[in-house]
Amino acid sequence: MVHYIALIQVKGTPDGFNREISEHLHIDFSKEGYRASNKKNYIEQMVTYLTRHDPILKFTAFLIWTHAITNSQSDSNKVDEPLHVQEPVEQVQATMVAAGASTWSITKCAPWPKKPVRTLIKNHEAVDFVPAPQAYLNAYDPKGCVTASVYDFVDIYKQINIDLPSPQRLTDETQRNTIRATPGHPNPGQKKSEPDHFDCVLVHKDGLAEDVGIKGVSQTQGM
Repeated sequence: MVHYIALIQVKGTPDGFNREISEHLHIDFSKEGYRASNKKNYIEQMVTYLTRHDPILKFTAFLIWTHAITNSQSDSNKVDEPLHVQEPVEQVQATMVAAGASTWSITKCAPWPKKPVRTLIKNHEAVDFVPAPQAYLNAYDPKGCVTASVYDFVDIYKQINIDLPSPQRLTDETQRNTIRATPGHPNPGQKKSEPDHFDCVLVHKDGLAEDVGIKGVSQTQGM
């Protein structure tokens, strides 16, 4: 603030000057980011908070513009939670087209190839690992002879990238969503152990999900 004196002497009094704007920015850029951290290594978490906070504000403005929510609803939905800093997403090379306008992609080589299903069920308590794919096979290929079994071996990927169309199809641009599922593991030396990371996913189930909101979707978790 030392430069204020010199500028006043050169250009005169700052008529109509208000410090409220800069003070409010200090709250947004510093105080709220620190409150959302776990108070340990908070600078990196504050940067992550600000990186995410800006697109959230833009999307909130979009929702208000489409009359999906009101200003009062956007203010009531503010929640400050501790952040978990994500690792950089690795480059994907294999791309496959899914149903509709969405596409998904995974790495060309699985990080954990040919893992026995029974081991995954035991180590990660993945009790639906066999029933879930079997239900999928029965629904989309009722006359098929392929069955899921605990004696199968599967390739395990730690993330999948999904390119989704914009809400309400207002533009042709897509938004990339990365879903990660990685087990925790100890690091050598004195480095901290890596915790489990399993993303929560909202799955589009019916036409209600075409509108902005959470109707017509179901909750699941990466596994």
